[in-house]
Amino acid sequence: VKLPITTVGFKEAVNTVQFSVYPNPANNTVYVSGLGAAEATIEVIDMNGKVVATSGSRSVNIAQLPASIYIIKVNTDKATGFKTFVKE
Repeated sequence: VKLPITTVGFKEAVNTVQFSVYPNPANNTVYVSGLGAAEATIEVIDMNGKVVATSGSRSVNIAQLPASIYIIKVNTDKATGFKTFVKE
């Protein structure tokens, strides 16, 4: 019996935003760099998938959030990117 070989996983994203998040871990504010002049919206997402903070600038106030691991989502007009960071 021959079984087909299949791959399970994620396809490499074609249109992803390359950016950096700092500091990581963070306490009060996280900053996004590496976007150049691109207009961007930033969302902070908790581990339950809920958007807990948003920003239209290159920084997000996270002081009110409890200590945890979060996902930062950056949307530009051409692409979307994701990174994780730790809130202490």
